[in-house]
Amino acid sequence: STYKMLRLARWLSLTTGLSASATVAAHAHGGAAVTVHQGGDVRVVVDCTQVLSSEASTWPGSVAFSTQALCTHEVDGFTTMKMHTGCDVGTHMDSPAHFFAHGRCISQLHAHELVSPAVIVDVRDKVAANADYELRVDDLRAWEAQHGTIPDGALVRMRTGWSTRFGTPAYRNMDSDGVMHFPGFSKEAAEFLISQRNVHGVGIDTLSL
Repeated sequence: STYKMLRLARWLSLTTGLSASATVAAHAHGGAAVTVHQGGDVRVVVDCTQVLSSEASTWPGSVAFSTQALCTHEVDGFTTMKMHTGCDVGTHMDSPAHFFAHGRCISQLHAHELVSPAVIVDVRDKVAANADYELRVDDLRAWEAQHGTIPDGALVRMRTGWSTRFGTPAYRNMDSDGVMHFPGFSKEAAEFLISQRNVHGVGIDTLSL
């Protein structure tokens, strides 16, 4: 339920001191993968963002994204516009202050806290069978069995495949009672990441946690 998701977001924000959630597009979906060569290292950079438009999915009651042209090439020789949007539209990060009056704002986070090792836990098959699927400790341990222990300071991203619904009513997936259905992190998985691992935050490709 929405209430359960908000409780989990508060739990993660309080205990990690960093982002409660990050709406992240599915790994390599809808974005270009660029290979970067740095010295002897080869790294792949994946764009995990969603394109903002008037059709961008929003939380109920949030402000939809819109733009207004202020200057144009034809009249002014350059172009600029005004954007109107809620702070939680599209790919974003929630700061601790989102839920806690004395939590840190985005501007109070340090740059080194925003660069983290990526852990992508792919549960698309399970989500396809259950829209309300919650990431389990077993999913995290299965990832570790293949890739090694989740590194300190990691951002654990849940790949659900939900980003393919972005910009459509299916992204909210609201039933006739007004209850939204989409996957997220279980409380047990959150507790594991906090007490047994040292993560900086979590991410997901749905509307929220």
